[in-house]
Amino acid sequence: MKENIVFKKVKHEQTCIDSSMLEYAEAIIQVVPTPIFIKDPDLRYLSCNSAFLNLFDLELDQVIGNRDPFLKFLSADKIYNELMNTDGSIEAEVTMTNTSGEECYYVITSSLLRDINRDSLGFIGFVRDATEEKREKKRVERLMVLKDAMIEITHVIMGNPSEQKLFDLMLQRAVEVVDKSSYGSILMRDENDIFSPVAWIGYTNDAISNFKVHLHNTFNWLATGGRVEESVMINDISSYMLPDVPDVLDTDDQGIMKATICSPIIVDGQVIGLMNMDSSMLNAFTEVDMELVDYMSEQLEIALTKHKLYDRILYLSQHDELTGILNRRQFEIHAQEKIHDAKKHNEHFCLVVFDINGLKNINDTYGHQAGDIYIQAFTSELKGLFGESDYFGRYGGDEFIGLFSSMKKEAIKDCLETALENLKYKPIDNGNHKFLISFSYGVACYPEDGISYEKLVSVADRFMYAHKDDLRQSIKEIGM
Repeated sequence: MKENIVFKKVKHEQTCIDSSMLEYAEAIIQVVPTPIFIKDPDLRYLSCNSAFLNLFDLELDQVIGNRDPFLKFLSADKIYNELMNTDGSIEAEVTMTNTSGEECYYVITSSLLRDINRDSLGFIGFVRDATEEKREKKRVERLMVLKDAMIEITHVIMGNPSEQKLFDLMLQRAVEVVDKSSYGSILMRDENDIFSPVAWIGYTNDAISNFKVHLHNTFNWLATGGRVEESVMINDISSYMLPDVPDVLDTDDQGIMKATICSPIIVDGQVIGLMNMDSSMLNAFTEVDMELVDYMSEQLEIALTKHKLYDRILYLSQHDELTGILNRRQFEIHAQEKIHDAKKHNEHFCLVVFDINGLKNINDTYGHQAGDIYIQAFTSELKGLFGESDYFGRYGGDEFIGLFSSMKKEAIKDCLETALENLKYKPIDNGNHKFLISFSYGVACYPEDGISYEKLVSVADRFMYAHKDDLRQSIKEIGM
């Protein structure tokens, strides 16, 4: 057992009694509910009450006449020496780590017993078990640290950080908040139920960067019989180590992982990852620690959900939801940027306006669901024509728009004519009918046809309607 003791003077007068009164005092303390003991000047127990015995789970014959063979952590010698040097009573705060690795806290208020000649008869001690009080105080203190950490994390999230920055920050703060967590990691799950580290603290890069573990070999799975959505606290992991699990116990500080808390990261009802707080000490963690890790993983879940939602909102603000290509506003932003760069670097590019032929007839005849299938098939076919430096967007309704940075006008026309020809052999099946896709297009080039976005769109639109008149091909229904 390990101990720590802190003394504090209290304003009590020393007790002066006749030695004959000790027997009376011993009788009185038996009916007092507070744990009390009396020691003689040689620090042997003269008396104690049943509350004292119950507190430490002792029998009377283990105490009376002994000098603390079982209760050394009460630090009687230190208390007595301190009492001899003070005129009042003292309050001793004793911290003790028991054989189970748990910290216990006791407050012992003691006062010297003197006879009428002021010779010492020993001292009397009143014991208060402050373990729960101290644990709650520590919990509140750690929650305050956690609150500060979450304020910081909230500010970071508002800046829409990368997921990696989010993982690193959350893990760093978790290790700071959880006592005795020497190191930790965040593992994310892939489509094959393999968990791999995305962030870690305390482990050497070589030891953990290539670490992978299957769902069925995770501590959560092994400790709960497959209920991976439950958090687990394992204060001795030796019985859970499997021979086929890669060894990552070599850490930066040369420690060995002996205890762990594993908390699942759950988003949209699915376990997508695990947050692990690890320690090189046996019995390192408490229920409070697990509460804190659970809280941190829950905050990570919220952050990831918000991050996912933000990404989705950002995506929808820039893309057409039906087709996944750029919406009109975002296309115009890219086009204006392209015009600015073209003017600056004397570059050329082409802008194309598309119009799907026969879409209104399909919507009116077979419904908008069939029209949506038609639009998706058209965009899917044309996406392959655009390179990394090109842009493809939905202008509105059945009109689409594209920007080619690297292809010349005639090459673009050749590609689009080839696409039109290919679509003749790729009918769309909506379940009851088949349709052929056809479209019209017009090409305008910068700077030959215009130097502003509005002018280029106007010219391309005029060419598109001319092409529509020349094409004279509409959507045909093919009977099965």
